[in-house]
Amino acid sequence: MPGAHSARAHGLSERSPTLRLGRQLAELAPEEPEVHGLVALMEFQASRLRARVGAHGEAVRLPEQDRGRWDRLLIARGLAALRRARTRGGEQGPYKPVQIGRDDGPPANRPRSDAMP
Repeated sequence: MPGAHSARAHGLSERSPTLRLGRQLAELAPEEPEVHGLVALMEFQASRLRARVGAHGEAVRLPEQDRGRWDRLLIARGLAALRRARTRGGEQGPYKPVQIGRDDGPPANRPRSDAMP
């Protein structure tokens, strides 16, 4: 299945060693906002894995992705990590690009704005 292989080639999934290591690092350094910010970005990236690659292995750009295929659990984990980063003094700047589709796509496909940090 070409799409699945291409998705795995991106190297980040819910069970990837990279994401697991990031989560462990956040547990070991709970007061470091940069660690939580990094984990948030990795969670968001992993949440879109199924939607980023088409049936024939082609890349699907963010505006064309089916948000219904995004993993809501990973998005929730990413939002929680982002809140932890911000409450520990993380600067707004590095996290500003993390929009999770808030500004584009049909309203029915957007995450609820009240769930955003």
